[in-house]
Amino acid sequence: MSEPMRILHVLGGLGLGGAESRIMDLYRKIEKDSIQFDFLIHTQEKGCFEDEIKELGGRVYRVSRFRGYNLFSYCQEVQNFFASHKEFYAVHGHMTSTASLYLPIAKKAGVLHTIAHARSAGTDPGIKGLVTRYLRKRLPYKADTCFACSTEAAFSVFGKQSVEAGVVRILPNAIVTSDFHYQKEEREQLREKLGLTNRFVIGHVGRFHYAKNHEFLLRVFQEIAEERSDATLLLLGEGPLMEEVRQQAKRLNLLDRVLFAGNRSNVAAYYMAMDYLIFPSRFEGLPGTVVEAQATGLHCLMSTNVTEEVMVTECVKRMSLEESVVSWAKEVLQDTDYERKDYAEVVKNAGFDAVQQAEWLKDYYLHFKPKLLLMVPMLHQGGFEKICVRTARLLKNQFEVSIVMFSGEEIAYDITGLHVIDLMLGSKPGVVGKLINVIRRVHKVRRIKKLFANQYTYSFGITANLVNVLSKCQDQVWVGIRGFTDLYSKSLPLFCMHSDLVICCSKTIEEIIQARFQECKSVTIYNPYDIAQIEALSKEALSKEMAYKLGSKGVSSNSIILSMGREDEVKGFWHLIKSFYLVQQEKPDSCLVIVGEGNYLPYKKLVCDLGIEEKVHFTGVLKNPFPCLARASIYVLTSLNEGFPNALVEAMAMGVPVIATNCLSGPAEILGEEPKQYSKQDEIYYAEYGILVPILGEKPNFDANLIEREERILADQMLMLLTEQKLHQKYSEWGKKRAGQFSDEAYVNSFNKQ
Repeated sequence: MSEPMRILHVLGGLGLGGAESRIMDLYRKIEKDSIQFDFLIHTQEKGCFEDEIKELGGRVYRVSRFRGYNLFSYCQEVQNFFASHKEFYAVHGHMTSTASLYLPIAKKAGVLHTIAHARSAGTDPGIKGLVTRYLRKRLPYKADTCFACSTEAAFSVFGKQSVEAGVVRILPNAIVTSDFHYQKEEREQLREKLGLTNRFVIGHVGRFHYAKNHEFLLRVFQEIAEERSDATLLLLGEGPLMEEVRQQAKRLNLLDRVLFAGNRSNVAAYYMAMDYLIFPSRFEGLPGTVVEAQATGLHCLMSTNVTEEVMVTECVKRMSLEESVVSWAKEVLQDTDYERKDYAEVVKNAGFDAVQQAEWLKDYYLHFKPKLLLMVPMLHQGGFEKICVRTARLLKNQFEVSIVMFSGEEIAYDITGLHVIDLMLGSKPGVVGKLINVIRRVHKVRRIKKLFANQYTYSFGITANLVNVLSKCQDQVWVGIRGFTDLYSKSLPLFCMHSDLVICCSKTIEEIIQARFQECKSVTIYNPYDIAQIEALSKEALSKEMAYKLGSKGVSSNSIILSMGREDEVKGFWHLIKSFYLVQQEKPDSCLVIVGEGNYLPYKKLVCDLGIEEKVHFTGVLKNPFPCLARASIYVLTSLNEGFPNALVEAMAMGVPVIATNCLSGPAEILGEEPKQYSKQDEIYYAEYGILVPILGEKPNFDANLIEREERILADQMLMLLTEQKLHQKYSEWGKKRAGQFSDEAYVNSFNKQ
């Protein structure tokens, strides 16, 4: 970039407040060749940071303060500002009270990214607080990204639903920890300068504001002063209630023992000069004051209204404001005899270092990721469910990825580290129940899309596609056609004509889609496979039961035939069993293993009728099927139709030669057969990467006495591949080579082109 990316920070002013100080810490440390901060403030008064900002290359702009009655003029002023300033890549709003007004205006004016950053966990009392809460109510829907300095601030500003949905990212207030190493010499010098050499110094750092609760602080100090004649209260900060606090000190006859130090730039030295910090706030986001104090080893007592997230050392204790001022004073007085230690490194390692956070923020600004929502009915056993999880992992560097599923029951895939939202809306019986369920799913998903300010939503499966299209907001809707049976769905016209992109798993499916819906935008993206992971998983030990079956007497280690898939007529397993029966007659040392979900009762009966029950094994669902697959001699796919059969590629990746039916979609593309050959599905093709056999009969037939012609053809090819070593070796080597072409990199590149 020839010019730095300009980020506009929106604040009330540029005084020595907590938010302003934290932002300036980051600004000083961020790499300005890449990122430059500008500031939009809501006051005409010159702030103490203004000159420094200009020296660092930043610019300061002003608009009028929003006061409720000037809603129209305020919005018009903000509109005029963004109309004349097109240079901002992002607007980072720290004034969440009015962010729901200025962020949408910025977005409409062409700003690429908007951020709402919650830095407080409460609101002012009265009408002002009511207006603030009202304006914040829709804020999660108005910003592209939501930051909060603490969990309590996130709940207060963005609401429970947003936090639990994972919309809010916690970014704790950070300090320049290297400035807060405890220095005893610096402590003594400042105490001498302030006339506090032999005093017991109670301190507080913060703006004189309702939230900070100075009134309570003075009453606690009054109790301490009665016990200790050497006690002094040192107050840093300014604000609208400063004079009121001064008058309270006068009424309590404490004015000569309270030092109003005002705003100070060298605040670290003042922490070192203190003996104890009292922080009785009514509400806070995540107070930098307590973080800074801890770094210098200063002991602190804060209210339970302040989040525990700030407690990163043994220096901090909490007490409820419901406790008496006497109890607060007693707690302080019994904790005065402690050895001062330097905790700056501890605070840094706890994640509160501005240098580290500036580097993270720079990376965030420079590599802003669009939001991608993946939608799937369940994450139980299944091909497209596996691809959904794999997609989430592969695209997390390009997108901010979330998975929304209709029901989280029986999750079979590893979702560790992924952001998953469970709608808890599983399937319902009956036409009416299903209709109501669709309506409820659409309603919930639409809310999530708005909440996430989602750019893209990619759905897997018929029901997810339906909900995705019906819940369309401002997002790009991508629907996945993952199987050949999807083409027969009554909802297909709705998906294809009302989505922004149809993602097909095979070229054949895409050709059919294009032929039926000429105006539909479609693309073929082949499924991805992590070959290294598959190989690693294959090295795990077999279960004792499976090892016994595959190693049982009469079974040769190079005569194991395997197939994988759920119990479904579309898998054609009755054909496979009958073909295997013929193989058994010629090669008695062979066995058949079928891996997949289901009870397979009619198939088991067929096995018994054929008298081969000792040589056919139904494993059920295997969490890791690859050790079993690695021991297979050949893999056979007998599906009547497919989308893009994952198990076929996985077998090839393991170096297992494959035989597959030449059904309309998937196998021929994988095995390297030319599309022109699809019409000749009654022939055998010795394709480049495997064998294609004629398609099989669609009507289930469990009659053990009836063997069809195509089943005999399949049996012949199975026998040939088991007995001809050179052919077996060729397809083992070339199949493995072919599987490597369906790489993660190719999958990611395909998405990046869209």
